[in-house]
Amino acid sequence: NTANIMTKIAEASGTRNKVLEASEGKLRPERGFTSNTGHKSGPGSAPSKGGSVSAVGKLGSSFTGIAKGGAGLKFGENVEETVKDVRSDTTETNWCVLGYEDGNVKNPIVVLGVGNGGVDEFKELFKEDQIVYVLFRVTDLVDEIATVKFVYIQWVGEGVKPMSKAKISTHKGDLEKMFYPTHVNIFATTANEVSSRAIMDKVMSASGSKSCVK
Repeated sequence: NTANIMTKIAEASGTRNKVLEASEGKLRPERGFTSNTGHKSGPGSAPSKGGSVSAVGKLGSSFTGIAKGGAGLKFGENVEETVKDVRSDTTETNWCVLGYEDGNVKNPIVVLGVGNGGVDEFKELFKEDQIVYVLFRVTDLVDEIATVKFVYIQWVGEGVKPMSKAKISTHKGDLEKMFYPTHVNIFATTANEVSSRAIMDKVMSASGSKSCVK
């Protein structure tokens, strides 16, 4: 019949191959995206196994992405007690330095040092290729009343690798919980950013006591 004749003409000329019929197009996967048939994408859906979640790409096709969650940062056995010791009014300890075991950001946080000598003392633990976290207890005069303030210092040496810097960004929440509360947060990469004067200037600015000093 006429339909069969037109089909044969289209096949012979090659024009039929250039047009994908709708029924055939639905069966072909979209290029550049891997279908995750075992997981439904969208709000409220659970992540698939292997630490990945389903995300939606172009044209509604799903592809596998990196999970945002993951295991929390681990702390050594004496970390919490050391932080409490700095906060205690019954001890002379006024600082502690925490860092990654063996300098590897994939390892737990451990205590690197404690003391009561102040900035010059704990700065000795700052290394160019290391990342450390400091809780420092200071006293500020507010309305002529001595007030205890806590300073949180994050030291990232200039020699730290970019991958390590990226990794520690995921630790921020766990670290803030461990050191909470603090009155001043300082991010430093060079030694001159961490001095007694620089720290107290920030503390006094935060408390308003600096404006009272003539």
